[in-house]
Amino acid sequence: ARGARAEGVRVLAIDGLTHMNPGAEVVSEHLRGLCAEEGIVHVDASAALRAAEARGLTTRFRRDEHWTAAGHAAVAAALDEALR
Repeated sequence: ARGARAEGVRVLAIDGLTHMNPGAEVVSEHLRGLCAEEGIVHVDASAALRAAEARGLTTRFRRDEHWTAAGHAAVAAALDEALR
């Protein structure tokens, strides 16, 4: 991240850990803290996906963990917000 910033590049981390693994809160919190320390934009994809599901959208396919179009849209909206 430091090298990228020296070149004028913004670095971001997309964190979808807790959406895929509800037991990963500790890892996700560590990542959030590391991002804050290093000046990396942290995007909480898990929160975006859960919010979309709360609105009644299906964000993952039933038979696997891949995102549906609604899941991709939710994460894209979170990315858009983080980059503004």
